[in-house]
Amino acid sequence: MTCWEFFIPENQVPEIIQIGYCWLDTNTLEIENKKAIYVKPVFSEVSDFCVNLTGITRKRAYGGMTYEAACKNLIRKAGSRRFAWAGWGNERQPFYADCERKQVEYPFNDQFLDISALASLFLGLPVNNGLDKTLADFGISFEGRRHDGADDAFNQARVLAEIIRKVRQ
Repeated sequence: MTCWEFFIPENQVPEIIQIGYCWLDTNTLEIENKKAIYVKPVFSEVSDFCVNLTGITRKRAYGGMTYEAACKNLIRKAGSRRFAWAGWGNERQPFYADCERKQVEYPFNDQFLDISALASLFLGLPVNNGLDKTLADFGISFEGRRHDGADDAFNQARVLAEIIRKVRQ
């Protein structure tokens, strides 16, 4: 999402600029099809802080597809309505907000799994302790760039795969 270091500037709204996803085959626990969709912001600017944090350049963000096209892409190419989907924390909220603001149909079904909550329960922790710490608790190192949508999705899938693996044991 567009982001700023200390506060949201006047006349700016946090909005999705990258959607990362991958597929976790729950039978084999293989992670496939890691992808990122870049989304052109319309209600905010990409700050220097955001570029440094995410690695998403202004050129990349402003050259992205519309939010509506990105949602249609998720439905058509990623099968976002055919499968349960998972994310870290309340990743549904930014989608709800952008769908409402941009008058776009929500691209997912209602079957959402909060991996952070599941990991907290599995590890016996009272609250989410963050993706990096959770990976470390499972003996896994983060792969890729932090705050990159595709890399975050991949690492979240690794946590979910590890939980499934341990439950099966």
